[in-house]
Amino acid sequence: MGHKLSVKNFIWSTEEWPEINHDDFADADDIPVISLQGVLDGRKNPNYDKVCQVMVKACEKWGFFKLVDHGVALETIESFMGSLNGLFDLPMEQKLKGVRSASLPLGYCATNPDYGKNLPWAEILQLLQSPEQVVGFATKVFGDQHQRFSKAMIDYLNALDNLGMTIFEMLAHGLGLPDDFFTKHFEEKEATMIRVNRYPPCPLQKNVLGLGAIQTLIP
Repeated sequence: MGHKLSVKNFIWSTEEWPEINHDDFADADDIPVISLQGVLDGRKNPNYDKVCQVMVKACEKWGFFKLVDHGVALETIESFMGSLNGLFDLPMEQKLKGVRSASLPLGYCATNPDYGKNLPWAEILQLLQSPEQVVGFATKVFGDQHQRFSKAMIDYLNALDNLGMTIFEMLAHGLGLPDDFFTKHFEEKEATMIRVNRYPPCPLQKNVLGLGAIQTLIP
């Protein structure tokens, strides 16, 4: 962050490369796809219990699933994506006006310094889910012209927050737990954050990785 990096800083040794090709599962047709059509109103729908169970099974087998008919407006998604593309396409000196600090990993960075070595070839934006946080970052980068970016981000974050709470409630219901078993831990908006990774073209694309390994510890 405080010094210039060369492409060599992003090259990973062959021993650290993944052993599974990124497209090995490209043709998989059994990745769970779950429709929320008609069940966003909760238990009023007769299919609610069934969809909750399907969601739990998807988490147990895959750890993730694809949602369709989720109720997030296409316009909200497109505005969000357009604003992000506009941010990442800015000159570097302008993006660095919103650079993250060494002590607080919130804001923009041209890579992830937390890795120390084996840097990921990615640009990263990480913010708390807070209108004040979004507006503060946007004002640093865009100045008085931040309104469009700020609104697109806040609208999307609010929509995803509502959807996320619905998913938590459905998972709790599918597990036979109280509906607020998970959501009660997210009453404060700043309990969650958004992270966006952009993987720009690389002159040494066969030698770099956009994202390193992820390890999740569950007590």
